[in-house]
Amino acid sequence: MRMKHPWNAGWWFRPGKAEDAFLSDDWIGPSAAHSPKNKTIISKEILQTDNSKNNTEGWKQIHLPHDMIEAPFNAFDERSFLRWGCYAKELKKEEILKITEGLDKKTSINRYPAIFLRFEGVSVSCRVWVNGKLACSHKGPYTPFEIRIDTFIPHTWLEEQSKEQGSKAERARPIWVLVEVDSAEDSGIPPFGGVVDYLAYGGIYRGVSLCIDLGARMSKLWAIPRPRGDALDGPWLVHISAEIEALESGSINNCSLLARLYLSGELVNEGNILLSDSTRIEEKNKFSANFSMSVDRPKLWDIDSPALYDLELALFSEIGQELDYEQLRIGFRTAEFGSSGFYLNQRRIFLRGLDRHQEYPYIGYAMGPDGQRRDAEILKEELGCIIVRTSHYPQSPHFLDA
Repeated sequence: MRMKHPWNAGWWFRPGKAEDAFLSDDWIGPSAAHSPKNKTIISKEILQTDNSKNNTEGWKQIHLPHDMIEAPFNAFDERSFLRWGCYAKELKKEEILKITEGLDKKTSINRYPAIFLRFEGVSVSCRVWVNGKLACSHKGPYTPFEIRIDTFIPHTWLEEQSKEQGSKAERARPIWVLVEVDSAEDSGIPPFGGVVDYLAYGGIYRGVSLCIDLGARMSKLWAIPRPRGDALDGPWLVHISAEIEALESGSINNCSLLARLYLSGELVNEGNILLSDSTRIEEKNKFSANFSMSVDRPKLWDIDSPALYDLELALFSEIGQELDYEQLRIGFRTAEFGSSGFYLNQRRIFLRGLDRHQEYPYIGYAMGPDGQRRDAEILKEELGCIIVRTSHYPQSPHFLDA
């Protein structure tokens, strides 16, 4: 079962590239230079290593989302936004144990939880190290990405009884996540390579989540409603697809994927599919699930009455243990352009809207959830828009879901 928690507080930032000392498992992290309490917790053996000297300074504590440079309200030199920066945060065992508290790990496929970090947006490119080891490189300022990080952490660190295992120095040594960000434009990274009339800024400008999985996980989820015929007030089909992966060496053969559709909390319909050899894809321990669910006379999504259904997807093991869970919001509607204009649910609609970029004075791209939702409210309620051109990239989920 997946647990997802915000991981935005308690980060540290330092301008410049990652230094070699930051990439060593001897590095004690920036907080040691600022907190006498941390210095007493960390053993003298670690504090006295050469790699830790003079490499804890120059950091400041920040909260995500964050932009690496303050964007002036008026004129500025766009070259000032092309820079390097480093972000660091300590992964604490107490966080993992608190998140997984109460779960029955004995019946999960794997003994240890799989730990992922999900970054919603880092501009423009970045590299991520975990415990001094390179875990991921990512290019692209607008798309989210995930990293599995437990493979870079000793299993003894995850054990609740780790106080009795390993040397004193190993038990005290913190696990750090380090992110090196490069905000320079790169012709090999969209949208750069031609003329771009807007800035991409730089930094971890959207949120980060700590995700814990036990057993298996779903990804690439799609749910597409389609009418069965020309009439919209008749039966519809919801086409559901997902990719399911077993973590580590466990098998998810004979697991089942259950889908339940709700409207305002009331169950509308449900369906399921059994994962077997016939649904296995080429990669080991990966399955593809594709099936449909019928819905009779659904309430249509419209501009004035945007009815949304909740689709719950749950993955169950052969013995009935829930391994993963996801929820999607979907709407039943048709949208098409014809020779005389745009048609929503077979009704011609005049589209009135505006173009929207996600940049703000002073903070660049790093606007939090409330500001993103407020933009949507202004466009709809104050300016009377019924459509928004999201120029020219995937925008914040908080804006899109507002």
